[in-house]
Amino acid sequence: MTSFLLALLLAVPGEARVLAIPRVTPSISAMPRLPLVLPRGGQLAAAAPLALTPSVLPSLPFAPAPTFPVAPSADRPAPLGGVFDGSAERSDEAVTGSDLSWLASGDPRVAAALEQAADLANQTKIGRRVLWEAAQLLQSMPLPVDALDLGKNHGEFDYLERRLRLHRKLLRPESRAQLAATLVHELRHVIQHSQGVPAEAIEMEIEAHLDDLALMRELGVEPPPKTFARQLHEALLEGPERFVEILGWALPERPRLAAMTWAKIEADLLEQLKHAKRGKSERKKKLVAAIERDLALVRSKEGRASYRAFSRRVEARLKREAEAAKSR
Repeated sequence: MTSFLLALLLAVPGEARVLAIPRVTPSISAMPRLPLVLPRGGQLAAAAPLALTPSVLPSLPFAPAPTFPVAPSADRPAPLGGVFDGSAERSDEAVTGSDLSWLASGDPRVAAALEQAADLANQTKIGRRVLWEAAQLLQSMPLPVDALDLGKNHGEFDYLERRLRLHRKLLRPESRAQLAATLVHELRHVIQHSQGVPAEAIEMEIEAHLDDLALMRELGVEPPPKTFARQLHEALLEGPERFVEILGWALPERPRLAAMTWAKIEADLLEQLKHAKRGKSERKKKLVAAIERDLALVRSKEGRASYRAFSRRVEARLKREAEAAKSR
C-alpha cells in the first residue's frame, strides 16, 4: 500500500500540489526525476489532497538527544569489526567484517546482501559514522528488516511499527552501491528518531540525503540520470535553498525550523492531531501518540532546544556541502 501511494505521489500532474502530509521517512533517492521542475519563485496550484497512509514512530518517551560514542576504546570493541575515530587521517581506511546482528532478518539472502552493502559503506567515512551510531542504538533492540516490492522507492523506515523496508531489487549484486546508500539513508532516519526532533521535520530528509550523496561521492559513483538523487545533486550546485525547495516539492508541508515559527509548527501539528483522532485503528492510535509526542516536544523548553540544535547543525552542514559542491 505504501509503495502504491508513493507512486500516486509521483503521478501528480506538473501543476498540482500534494497537500496531505505523509508521516513517513522514506528513502526517495531512487525516485524518478520529479515531473515538476519550476524556476525559483514558481507557484504550484492547489489540488485535492491525497489520503496517504502515514508511517510510524516507536512508542518511546521524549528525551534529549543521546550522545553516541565517536570511536571504540580498548575495552569497547568496534561493533562493525573495525575502528572509526572520525579523524581525517583514518578517513580512507576501510572497516570490514561487519557484525549486523542488530539488523534482524530471517532471510539469508537479505542478510548476505546487507553485510555486503555494509562492507561497501564501511569504505566511506560517512558510512562508517552512520553504521557506528546505528549499532550503538540498535544492539539492545534489533531492527526488523523486510525486503519487499516498494515500486519506485528504494527503502523506508516505518517509525511507528519500527521496521526497516528495502526494495527487493536492491538485493541484486549489481545494486550493492544503491543498497549501501539506501541503508545509510534509512539508518540515519533511525538515529534521528532518537534525537528529540519532530518526526516529520524536513531537516531529517536534508541530512539523510546529504548522507547518501556523500556516500556515493566517496565511492566514486554518480547519481544515475533522471533520478531524484541526481536532481538533488544538481540542486546542491545551485545552493542550499534550491536543495530544500526540491525536497519540499516531493515532501510538502513539513516543518523546517529555519523557515517557520514555533506557533506555526504547533498549529500544523494540532491540525494533524485532529484528523488522526478520527480513526480508531491501532495504527491511528500510534499516529495520535506520535503527534502528541511531537507537540510535547515543540512546547517544552528542552524539546525546542533539542530541535533547534539539530536544525542548526543540519542547516550549517547543508551550506558547507553546497559550497564544497561548487568548488569541485
